[in-house]
This record gives sequence, structure tokens and C-alpha cells, in this order.
Amino acid sequence: MTIGSRRSLLILAAAFAILLAAGCSQTPDKAAASRVPDDLRAAFAARLDSLAAEAGIPGANVAFILPDGGLAAFAWGLADSIGGKQMTSASRMISGSVGKTWFAATTVQLALDGVIDLDAPLATYLGDKPWFDRLPNSGDLTLRRLMNHASGMPDHLAQPAFLSDLRSMLASGDPDTVFTHEELISYVLDLEPLHPAGGLFRYTDTNYILSGLAVEAATGRAYDEMMRENLTAAIGLDSTGPTSSRYLEGMACGHVSDDNPFGLPTRTLGDDGFLNHNPAMEWTGGGVVTTPTDLARWVRMLWSGELLGEAGLAELLRGRLLDLDDPVKGSYGLAVFMDAGEHGRRFSHSGWYPGYHTLAAYWPDRNVTLVVQINRDHDSQLREIHAALADLLLATAPGPS
Repeated sequence: MTIGSRRSLLILAAAFAILLAAGCSQTPDKAAASRVPDDLRAAFAARLDSLAAEAGIPGANVAFILPDGGLAAFAWGLADSIGGKQMTSASRMISGSVGKTWFAATTVQLALDGVIDLDAPLATYLGDKPWFDRLPNSGDLTLRRLMNHASGMPDHLAQPAFLSDLRSMLASGDPDTVFTHEELISYVLDLEPLHPAGGLFRYTDTNYILSGLAVEAATGRAYDEMMRENLTAAIGLDSTGPTSSRYLEGMACGHVSDDNPFGLPTRTLGDDGFLNHNPAMEWTGGGVVTTPTDLARWVRMLWSGELLGEAGLAELLRGRLLDLDDPVKGSYGLAVFMDAGEHGRRFSHSGWYPGYHTLAAYWPDRNVTLVVQINRDHDSQLREIHAALADLLLATAPGPS
């Protein structure tokens, strides 16, 4: 049985039906838009305008969903600060680590179908790899510990050798070159673990690259293929897909700092609309291009339990404390941060990718979703903008339905 099993498809079909009933078709339709009060829409647009202008960002793309399915999308500023192209609600951006939520959904569905065991030794799936025993904490790794960021695995992104090789690759003149997934893993082989597996929380992208290799080994299928079939096309997220090539249609140009550690140009897109580097290596560590409208629909379905059911949601929310000495800081499940504040419980994930910054949040007790994407990766004030918009939205939005 695979994630394309009849059971999986039935769950996805039911979730899609729920989503449509809530008025969330691919383009915000009149029914969904009509559920958003005019005064809330106007106040929200004015607040976004003020916040974005004050932050001095090139552009922002924002969407929210109310408890009754009312959906509103807002585009501000420029999709390209040099070309003068306006941002629209259809402008796509790379979502960074928010893309881990798609991988988590795939993995949990496989676990529900009995294809994988989240708590089995990782050697069950990757033990035949010649490098497996050279992984830090190799004997104590499981998919859950990797995906909870409790594996003690160092991050390949933080290794000087990786950064040096990446800069050399980007300077080689061939923008299509990319590290293989196993080449990424090679940068942490034989390193000391950050801590014993199963203990502390330490966020590393390597955890999700390893998890992706394990899922592909268990299923015999490419992850990008599974994602397209089951978690984008089947649900109708037509503006969402894996970042598997340099050309991603409808992209807003991202803006990178002059002193970025990768030696990248300050604009992510060339005049031909192609990215100036290959984004494919982010893969299961992120690797998703989307819009706030699609992303808002996605996290609402995922974190409300509509997509995976109660059992699947319970697996997602089995969390690891971010700080053992300070539980108030919250916890991390399978690709979801969980905390609480003045508006109640919040499930969220942020994402950074050169040129782009994303934050998606869902308040389960209010059934309200808010997503903000900005096409600059530095000095974006993303969290401040998101928090201010959330304050306005949750103070004004109707009660849960």
C-alpha cells in the first residue's frame, strides 16, 4: 500500500469537499469573499499598507480565512522592485521551511496506511546505505525524532565546508547544478552529535533531508511525485508545487542582502524569469513554491484535522518542548510549532529562503488562519507585521463555526 491507496484518496477527497464547502476554491470566489465583512477588509488593508510602508519592504502578499470560510487576499507593493511589476494575489514565492508541512502530511499519511513506522529505527529504511553508521546518533534515530528536531543531528547548512562548496558551485557559471540529497548528508558524517537523540530540540534541515531519503526508500517513489499527486493536484492547490527547477511560473522576484553568505545576486530572478540558482536541493527541508491563498487553505485543512483526521492530527501534534526549562515557549510537533498567547493556542511555521520570508499561522480555538509572504529575506519585519495583522484580525473576526 502507498500514499496513493484508496484510503488516502478517500481522505483527501473528503477534505477537498470540506474545503469547497467552506468556499475556498482555487481563486477566491464571490461566495468566499462575501463572507468577509467590508469593514474588516478595509481595516485590514489599511493596516497592511501602513505596516508594509513603514517596513520599507518591496512587496507583501497576505491571505486570511475566517471561521465560516470567508477568504480575503491582499497584495501590496512590487513583485520586482527594479522592473516595477506590481504584486498580485497570484504572485508566487518560495515558502522556505513552511514546505516541511507538506512532507509531514505525506509521512503521517504513510504511517496511517502502515507503510512506515514513525518510531522504528531509521536503519529499517536506510541501514543499507554505506554511510548510515557514520551518521551522528545513527543507532538512536527514528523518523519522529528527526522530524521533531530531537535527533541531535548537526545541520549541513551550518558546516563551513558546505558553505564553501556552495559558493564555489554558485560561482561556477552553471546555475542548474545542484547537490544531491546524499551529498548534503555527507557534510554531517562523522561529526559529533549536538546532544543525545530524543532529548533536546535543535532545528536542523538535515533532519528532514534524511527523513525524505527514508520515505523514498520505504515507498520506492519520488517524494516530489507523491506531493504533486496527493497534496497539491488532488486538493486543488494549483499555485503550489515543489521547487524542482529554476523556472517557476508566476514568481515574484525575491530580494537578497548584499552581504548574503552564499554570494548570491541581490535579485533572485533574471530577466528571463528564471531563478539565478537551482532551488531543488531544499527538497523535503522546504522546497515548495506557493501563494498565501493556497498556503492559508493548506494549513487550515492540515492543522484543523480536516485533511488527516483526528488520528493524523494527533501524530502531527505530538510535540517536543522547545526549551525544557521554559514550557511557555511552546513545542514542535511534526513540522508545526505550537504555542499560546493572548489569542489562544496557535499552530504555525515560518520559512526563510534567499529572497523570501513566509509565516503561516492557524488558531485552532478560533478557526482563523493568517499567512504573510514578503519578497525580501532580510529586514522584512515579517513577525512584527504578522503579529500586528493577527491582532486586528482576531479582535474583529467572528467566533468559531
